[in-house]
Amino acid sequence: APGLGVPHLLKPLLALLDTLQANKILAAERASRPMGIAKDWGSHLIPGDKLLARDTDGEWGKARVIDVDTRAGETLALRVHFIGWSTANDKWIRVGARSMRPCEDSRSLGGPALIGRRVQLQWEEGVWYDARVTRFDTNTQRHSIVFDEDGYEGWYHLEHEQANSLLKWIPGSQRAAR
Repeated sequence: APGLGVPHLLKPLLALLDTLQANKILAAERASRPMGIAKDWGSHLIPGDKLLARDTDGEWGKARVIDVDTRAGETLALRVHFIGWSTANDKWIRVGARSMRPCEDSRSLGGPALIGRRVQLQWEEGVWYDARVTRFDTNTQRHSIVFDEDGYEGWYHLEHEQANSLLKWIPGSQRAAR
């Protein structure tokens, strides 16, 4: 047919390739995004607190809060220093930007308010165990978890476990009387 040359036939193919490439980029972005983290995680941190943060290359690194931008009592951003790096790499990160997540040394967002809550923790791929939060240690910022199945007690940084998709909150579990 006149006017149907190779360039005309290639347009739909090129559009499909563009869509596939865009989907691949979005999937990679989703995979690198921290899961299970409260939208305002980081708003409770103060100078000296530790966390994981994305550097300018998008890589996660251990960091320490060195300054906080607070307006009208609300924390808007944190200035972080990447541990072991020059101060030239320090940067501001907006709370809610999904560029920070808890590490095992982070201050707990829930603290003692989580005592009595029911959780599921994953030990093996796809195997989840029911447990209850029983205590909170203010020095280590970890919670004691007692497993229903065998009564085993372990200490965990709940936000860190949740960020790594190893913890799920059991819906409807409220703080129980101690």
